[in-house]
Amino acid sequence: MLEAAVGTGKNAAYYPAGPRMVAIDLVPEMATRAARRIAGSDVRADVALMDAQALAFKDGSFDTVVATNAVLLKRAERDLVEV
Repeated sequence: MLEAAVGTGKNAAYYPAGPRMVAIDLVPEMATRAARRIAGSDVRADVALMDAQALAFKDGSFDTVVATNAVLLKRAERDLVEV
């Protein structure tokens, strides 16, 4: 699973413990806060700085993409086209 525009990682509370996920955000402060929050949960995740408009993954790398916070951004349409 990929979470694009993870923000502060609040969604982690709703994810089951299980397969490792990847959480990305373009803003360093958000990625840092998300990494801290996720580390304190049962979720196994890699948190990375990455632009949702230029993903560093091959097409089809994820079976699920969550982009809850992406819809709050002015550039949401371009982010969602990429994911």
